[in-house]
Amino acid sequence: MTRLAPPLLALLAIAAAQPAAAQVYSVPTPYCNGRVVVAQFSTLNNTAQNRYDYSMLLTNPVAGSVRLQLQVVGDMLGRPVGSMLTVSGSSPLSVSLGYSPKMPGRMPLNGQSLAQAVRITCL
Repeated sequence: MTRLAPPLLALLAIAAAQPAAAQVYSVPTPYCNGRVVVAQFSTLNNTAQNRYDYSMLLTNPVAGSVRLQLQVVGDMLGRPVGSMLTVSGSSPLSVSLGYSPKMPGRMPLNGQSLAQAVRITCL
């Protein structure tokens, strides 16, 4: 078994702790008794603005359009609070969930945390 030098181990540990450019949580999450489904939650490492951007991809598996109200709770900025949306049955809708600034010792929200922060009410 090969032993790595301590400086190399430290670099590998730092690299492993850094989040990927985008983290995707692709577990379909139904809301409103399945009238709308979040196909995925995403966390984007936005290095240009030194922050993490959060979003979701909404789909509508039923015929026609579904109107809904979106609220995001949690520790992030620019989050929707009571936003009204319409999701058609023909195409997915990408929705911003907010962002959080990068800070030492603070990790971005993961997909499961985003799913728990989303509140959707169908109208």
